[in-house]
Amino acid sequence: MSSKLLDGSSIRRAGAVVATALAKELRQPSKARTWTGRIFGLPYDFRRPTPEKIAREFWDPDSDAFFTPHAFGVGYGLNLARVAVGYAVVVDRVPATTYSCRPLSIRRRRPAQ
Repeated sequence: MSSKLLDGSSIRRAGAVVATALAKELRQPSKARTWTGRIFGLPYDFRRPTPEKIAREFWDPDSDAFFTPHAFGVGYGLNLARVAVGYAVVVDRVPATTYSCRPLSIRRRRPAQ
């Protein structure tokens, strides 16, 4: 099995999911098409994304979810606001004596003579 993140079979599978979602919408009468829904358990949204919708995909502090539906396309995006809250909780649980906020001192190596 290939160790590449996006090998040919992954791209074909992703294309098949998108094509299936589009076919699902196109089978309906034009007035009944919403261009949103779920396919194979994944959310899809083919409506034109707004800047607010794109921002909310990646930063939604009102949501407890780590993953939010993509503003456009199939799948999920990462809610960085939730990640930041989770990180703050973890940092708050670490005793103050185990970490320091002082800048690290960097020593330069002397060239070998």
